[in-house]
Amino acid sequence: IRQNIYRVGLNYRIGGNGTYAPGPAANWTGFYLGGNFGSASARNETSLAVLGTNEQFTLTPTGKIGGMQAGYNWQAANFVFGVEADIQGSTQKDNRTCVTNCQGANGTFANYDARLPWFGTVRGRIGYAAGPALLYATGGYAYGSVKTDISSAFLNGPVSSRFSETKGGWTVGAGIE
Repeated sequence: IRQNIYRVGLNYRIGGNGTYAPGPAANWTGFYLGGNFGSASARNETSLAVLGTNEQFTLTPTGKIGGMQAGYNWQAANFVFGVEADIQGSTQKDNRTCVTNCQGANGTFANYDARLPWFGTVRGRIGYAAGPALLYATGGYAYGSVKTDISSAFLNGPVSSRFSETKGGWTVGAGIE
């Protein structure tokens, strides 16, 4: 599953004095906690093989996401290095996909209900502090729950299957704080 995520968040640096003093670069060193929300769309290219046919199609779960993140930054001059983890709840689903004779008239059909209820990441960050802004690149490990229900009828006999697993992969991104 390939996923595009767009989110906005708010962090609070623990132990900060809360005042801004103009000068070279802001101090980004320390622990932080935050929350975020946004939207996401995934892409899962798959296929259904029935009676010698192999129909290729793409599931596209879309929905809202929201969660929290925590991390720690170390700053050396204007360079910032950090680690961050996040966990997200998601409403992403695709229950609009029907393959192979979707009318169901004396044939085969399958309706898919694909969901991504939660996911998270553990990442490293490297950035550059320019005044009060931090520009950064990030990358690391991504994991999440993938659930798929398939209901089908084959020669007038209903069949349903449920698949649920936690998948892992990688993530990369960039941002500004």
